[in-house]
Amino acid sequence: MKTVKLGIFGLGRGADSLESFLHCGAEIVAICDSDPVRLNAVWEEMGKRPTCYTSFDELIEHKGLEAMLIAN
Repeated sequence: MKTVKLGIFGLGRGADSLESFLHCGAEIVAICDSDPVRLNAVWEEMGKRPTCYTSFDELIEHKGLEAMLIAN
């Protein structure tokens, strides 16, 4: 099965879905939230650390991104 490179926009609700996507074999390569404290907290929790963004426009330009969860 192919690993899907996923981005998550909105880490309030989106953080609740992290484990589900990882369990299904997705690779979370980028995360985005306008709150830098929340962004850093989620980033710290993840073992394989994704690229962090505070701008949606920058997130969607992330090289290699194949799918996105919009959870804002």
